[in-house]
Amino acid sequence: YKKSLYEWKAQKFAPYLHSGDAIYESASGLGLNLVLTLEVVQEVANVTGLVVYGNDYEADSVKTANSLMDHGILPAGAQKGRICQADSSTQLHDFVPANAFDLVFTGYIPPLQDPLEFKLSNVDALWRKYAQICHPSNNRDQARKDQLQRLQEDWYAAWVSEMIRIAKPGAPVIVEQVSPSVCTDNEDWGGVDRQFWRAATVQKYRWDVDPKSIEIQEDLSLGSAKGEYESRYHVFMKKNVAAE
Repeated sequence: YKKSLYEWKAQKFAPYLHSGDAIYESASGLGLNLVLTLEVVQEVANVTGLVVYGNDYEADSVKTANSLMDHGILPAGAQKGRICQADSSTQLHDFVPANAFDLVFTGYIPPLQDPLEFKLSNVDALWRKYAQICHPSNNRDQARKDQLQRLQEDWYAAWVSEMIRIAKPGAPVIVEQVSPSVCTDNEDWGGVDRQFWRAATVQKYRWDVDPKSIEIQEDLSLGSAKGEYESRYHVFMKKNVAAE
């Protein structure tokens, strides 16, 4: 897994970090992606002494991440700041200050699983329902399809807005392994398509980023290499530099 993400992290993480910087992972899970990232930037750019922070929605994941980091999983010289339990889209305001981190990223934004709230207990039936919506036959169906994507885009935007808020001016904000929309790839979990990340979106959601900094790169991680989730991609952007 590290090998499959090595070039991406070497290109988009390592050049923007310096020894002693603070980085934050939204939805950090067990903390393994944070550890992998520290290893790559140290090997590529000799960046050491990074201080890591993060959050995850699952209390068990937070507990495990803290335990692993407290017992030596971090590379030599790196420090754990704080790993907390929180919803990445709504709760970071409660304890994470603005303009605080030299790089902010997430390894994955989990899409809304049932944005139109059909509440079907059978997963296959639920996916068939959404597959039908992707091929509208009348105005009502088209309106549902539009609503489906708007809800998903609002969910991603809320998540990314918080990541941007806590990044320092000029800092990278990175979203890894983005799932495309369910109507683009019904073998994945649903998400947003590449055209979502454009200047109009920056303006719509009032993101404090430079639209010209937005870069999209194909995801070459382990799942994609095996032919699973092969439509996923990574997004890189930079927060605007503070006006003087």
